[in-house]
Amino acid sequence: MERFVAYLVEPLPLELLALLAATVWLWRKRRGRRRRLIILTVVAVLLTVSCTNLVGYPAMGSLEWMYPADTPLPERADAIVVLGGGLTAVAKAGVPVQLASSTVYRCLKAAEVYHHAGSCLVVASGGRSRSNATGPTEAEAIKALLVRLNVDPNDILLETTSQTTYENAVETCKELEGHGLQRIVLVTDAAHLFRAQHCFKACGYATIPVGCNYRATRFDWGLRTFLPSSEAVQNVHVAFHEWSGILYYWLRGRLS
Repeated sequence: MERFVAYLVEPLPLELLALLAATVWLWRKRRGRRRRLIILTVVAVLLTVSCTNLVGYPAMGSLEWMYPADTPLPERADAIVVLGGGLTAVAKAGVPVQLASSTVYRCLKAAEVYHHAGSCLVVASGGRSRSNATGPTEAEAIKALLVRLNVDPNDILLETTSQTTYENAVETCKELEGHGLQRIVLVTDAAHLFRAQHCFKACGYATIPVGCNYRATRFDWGLRTFLPSSEAVQNVHVAFHEWSGILYYWLRGRLS
């Protein structure tokens, strides 16, 4: 009961439930024209439902279930490509760069593949963000973490110019040219794998996808399934971002 009460006083569910309560009150008082009340009710219900796991879980699953979380790691790899997922802080005097949690997950998975499949080339892909024009690149920050995860620094190749998924693929493929590599493992978030893998395919490289940071692995029925939550909102946001990105890239001919 205590956990449920604590959940209800979180800003998002509290505000959405207040919106629904206000809508019910307006209907009872007949405040406003009927057509306006219907529009308000539809918007309030759709907004609330879209912020629950009834929508958030399958939204993420539509991307992640193409790459099951229990897929065995590859036994052999000629190269591992790990894509940057962002930085959470800009480098300032005395303040180290912090990798976004997504990038950390990708580094952990890349290191796991590296130690499982045997030493091979590891390509860290990611340039400077537009808000971090003077600090280290994502690739450099990724290398620093990979080295701490016992990846041989001599095996790490940096791609430091890309800022988008498509640029990740284009610039990384340039780095891979001439190496004669066949088995290239692509490591990124499970929800990001489809777009990333097909960008690399469009650039002429078939990759072995390895996902991480899975969100839609277990669905639990319960009261909170039907209630709005920040987790569900995040899942809907990520799914919408990816599917809209896939559509945009497809229209631009960047996917194969």
